[in-house]
Amino acid sequence: MSSGERELRRWSFDGQASLYDTHRPSYPEALLDAVESLSDLSPGARLLELGSGTGIATQQWVDRGYPVSCLEIGPQMAAVARARFADQSGVEITVADFDTWESCERYRLVFSAQAFHWMDPETALPRVRRVLHPDGALALYWNMSAGTSALLAPIYASAAAAMGRDAPMPTIKERAARWARRLRDSGCFSSVVIRRFPWNLRRSADDYVALISTYSDHRTLPPATRRVLLAGIRSAIQRVGGVITIPQEAVLFVARGAPTGRTPPG
Repeated sequence: MSSGERELRRWSFDGQASLYDTHRPSYPEALLDAVESLSDLSPGARLLELGSGTGIATQQWVDRGYPVSCLEIGPQMAAVARARFADQSGVEITVADFDTWESCERYRLVFSAQAFHWMDPETALPRVRRVLHPDGALALYWNMSAGTSALLAPIYASAAAAMGRDAPMPTIKERAARWARRLRDSGCFSSVVIRRFPWNLRRSADDYVALISTYSDHRTLPPATRRVLLAGIRSAIQRVGGVITIPQEAVLFVARGAPTGRTPPG
């Protein structure tokens, strides 16, 4: 993916913030349990979230009693999040790019859900290390699909080149290994732990089409291509009873501590 395409896709979410907020799933509570355990998180510690979007992941941490400082580059996404947390004083939402944001505060936990891949790990990871407390942790997590369902694969084939899907999609195991390697090779952390949490995404035809309409590779398709693709997907699901179930995994990485005897980059 070129840098120009990456920026286009990175900004594609902001134009459909309400749709994103309505249809994007949250994360297994067992994943949050694992973050608390692996990071030795103290009750009530202030957290820093990178790429908070409309506050879907934020909400889960707020429900557990943690105040959260959120960074989000999209003003419309941030506006939806501010409305969500209007009555909760512990949430601070700043429209900012982490690459240029500065803070004197140090955090016990920095986390990013479904967003860190839009940042350059070579620069973002050292910046994370600098805003972390020496005993703090970084938690990155994503909901990942095991691949295109057999039902929908023939429909996606017609748009594969436009979506950059003409090469086989890496497996969840391959994607997890790649992120673990990035974290370990960064020189910023002494340990990286991976946890995987299987779950099933189950949606009606209309809800599934609304969900995938929030995906950046769908959002940035030519309008005519996108219309044909979404119509084909809706019809395929309706033909099999109107509901689709797709296996997912929430994949978590928790990185802690600077390597012994080494100074983190930056």
